[in-house]
Amino acid sequence: MDAWVAANGTADPGLTMSTSNPLAPREAGPLIDQRIDYVLVRPGTPAHPVVVTMAFLAGDPQQGRYPSDHYAVVADFRL
Repeated sequence: MDAWVAANGTADPGLTMSTSNPLAPREAGPLIDQRIDYVLVRPGTPAHPVVVTMAFLAGDPQQGRYPSDHYAVVADFRL
């Protein structure tokens, strides 16, 4: 299962390659304004389900500098 969708639904696409990031390569064409980073998880078992409690994007600028040309997906799980 996609941890982003499990935590946030599908209304927020979680764009990891976004034009909001000035380092995103505009020449990437169809990858721009898409989610290219994922955290995938198995659902577990009925007795021991895996629950995604939170998923968010990381990579905000620090002191005006972006750490990457795209954002990362971070997910928290409850086992």
